[in-house]
Amino acid sequence: MKCKCCGAEIPEISKTVKVGNVEYETETHDFNKKLSDITIPKGWRLWRYDECVKLHNDKKLRKKLNIEECWFFIKQPFKFNEEKGYVARFDAGSDGALLYCGGNPEDSGSSLGVRFARDFKKSRR
Repeated sequence: MKCKCCGAEIPEISKTVKVGNVEYETETHDFNKKLSDITIPKGWRLWRYDECVKLHNDKKLRKKLNIEECWFFIKQPFKFNEEKGYVARFDAGSDGALLYCGGNPEDSGSSLGVRFARDFKKSRR
């Protein structure tokens, strides 16, 4: 699918899991691209570091979301790093999980991609 505004390719959102009021992608995509070359679909965003920690620490969600072995860009959690143009990365593997915050947005890697999430408004009753 292409963006109507800029013509960039927009990834199809495939499998997702809803946790609370947030829907998370279960698969990493857009491998080997710089973050600046990735189009985030309208209404979606990158995962945040606090979500990565919370979801990775829950054994059932870790398996359901397929984050036992993954590397993906996440929203930069530190304002001072964001101001420098740095990006953040979440890595998880058999030896543990890692949050790396000093990355260059021009970095890419064959195993590094993105996952999107979207927030739902809490329903009023």
